[in-house]
Amino acid sequence: MSTNFNIGKFLKILILIVFFINMSYFVTGVAETDFKTFREFSKKYVEDEILVKFKDTTSDFSIMSTVQLLSSDVKKEIGRQKLLLLKLREGQNVQEAISNFKKNTNVEYAQPNFIYEIMSITPNDTYYSNLWGLKNTGQTISNSSYTSNNPGTPGMDMDMELVWDYITDCNSIIVAVIDTGVNYNHVDLAGNMWNGAVNHGYDFVDDDEDPIDFHGHGTHVAGTIGAVGNNGMGTTGICWDVPIMAVRVLDTTGTGTTADIISGVYYAVDNGAKIFNMSIGGTNFDQAYYDAIGYAKNNSVIVVAAAGNEGIDNDVDGHHYPCDFDHDNIIGVAALDQSYELASFSNYGNVSVDVGAPGTNIQSEWCGTETSLGDPLTSGWTEGGTDGWSYAIRDFGFGDLNLLVDPPDWGPPSWGLYSNNADDRIWKTFDINGVDAAVLNYAVWLDVEEGNDGLVIFCDNGTEDPFVNGYQLAGWTGSTEGQFFLLENEIPSSYITSISTIGFGLVSNNSIQDYGVAILYFGITGMTTNNTTYNTKNGTSMATPHVSGLAALIWTFNPTYTYREVIESVKNGGEQVPSLNNKTTTGRAINGWGSLRYIKAPTGVVITKN
Repeated sequence: MSTNFNIGKFLKILILIVFFINMSYFVTGVAETDFKTFREFSKKYVEDEILVKFKDTTSDFSIMSTVQLLSSDVKKEIGRQKLLLLKLREGQNVQEAISNFKKNTNVEYAQPNFIYEIMSITPNDTYYSNLWGLKNTGQTISNSSYTSNNPGTPGMDMDMELVWDYITDCNSIIVAVIDTGVNYNHVDLAGNMWNGAVNHGYDFVDDDEDPIDFHGHGTHVAGTIGAVGNNGMGTTGICWDVPIMAVRVLDTTGTGTTADIISGVYYAVDNGAKIFNMSIGGTNFDQAYYDAIGYAKNNSVIVVAAAGNEGIDNDVDGHHYPCDFDHDNIIGVAALDQSYELASFSNYGNVSVDVGAPGTNIQSEWCGTETSLGDPLTSGWTEGGTDGWSYAIRDFGFGDLNLLVDPPDWGPPSWGLYSNNADDRIWKTFDINGVDAAVLNYAVWLDVEEGNDGLVIFCDNGTEDPFVNGYQLAGWTGSTEGQFFLLENEIPSSYITSISTIGFGLVSNNSIQDYGVAILYFGITGMTTNNTTYNTKNGTSMATPHVSGLAALIWTFNPTYTYREVIESVKNGGEQVPSLNNKTTTGRAINGWGSLRYIKAPTGVVITKN
């Protein structure tokens, strides 16, 4: 039983729930119990896979012999580099497997298959006069989600109208958006999609040729780089005409693995992309990822990477990859607000981050419309198995909060214990008719015997107990100290029908009893794709495509440039801004006109900025 529960810490993190009360999300399903510890979740890697890089001199026979001896199955070979994604044997520990492979003299390195996340922040919507990063007139961005310096300072922008006098098209440079996919049917993007594949790229999440975006993030990024310009609708990209390659490596929740991301990198390089927009990030040094970016460098590809949204110094408080990799083909990007102050959420670093770019209240294309479905956690849930679940109301100092709990006397003042040999189930049916993608979001507090007891989440198409014939969406076991997490899971497309049943189950053995589980928030978000939606977002994710588009313009204008010259122009052609002093390698905000003329200025006319 737990003896060191910290109610003060619990109350502190519980307040975060208030942030989610007005949000909703959607679900996935379940078939047999499969636990993942919160500890493993926090490490952000796939628990039953590893990546192994064999030395170039290793024969195929030696590779397969080693794999059969130490692992279970080869899931894929990545990038023709003798780099394998391996599926571990049942019960095999990731770190143990890595250690065993590292002992083999034919192995160059072995590592986890890390998980990465998008770098955006919040939402809204619309058109060129609102694109302050391209032309800042001191306009107010209505329905803004970032309120500081809104309206902004006139003239604090990229001077793009000066640049467009000379060049608007980047059709000789393929820009890969390595992200959640792209809504390639959007009216403002369809004309600028890369035509080298049937659907303009590849989906490494589902391993098919349809990289359509069900999240919105990748579409938003693509719009800033290359929404069709001067067409009388929507927004304008930095490039009015540019081939955008859609490389889907992140799922509907905005997360992805090392294997998928580096597969996307190798694909984009091998198919001719010269600039990668990578508005994604993770905190683990990842050798396979590092090598993939090195492969891009060796093929003269520029990688534009988001600095991250934790408001920290990447050089001191924690790294953010790929931004922090030391390859010279990377441009790390911080976010600026409408007065060119460093955005409050933006990471920075005078070693790892290079430039600032517009990153607040950025309006761009979106993949569709979201529908929210919440639940008050007060009625309508069906109990099964050995029962044990109950509705509860607890007041932790900021008002009553409705919960689903097991045991019924969960929480203060009594803190009861769940039963031994529990098979406690509770489920509810929701109408999610008409959506193309769905994500479940839920807040959980869990205190169970680690490795033996846990929470499982199931879903099914019908109205019956989803634990019988449904699909396991997730399984969590935890420490005996009690842990709180805000979690989300994607519902597989085969379970997105007019009716979907979501279930939570508490499973235990006959030994230790603990404080159990509480569901503090439940929501579902559905995405219905369309070709005409726009949205407003904040983040270093939104700053990054401004740099990608500018790099494409520079390279198109000066096609004899090396990748290093393009990067030099982006960095040193920017304008010095006080908020970036000692916060980036250059202290500069990107500037289209300054970069275009940094090495080889346009001839025949002299233009000065008003």
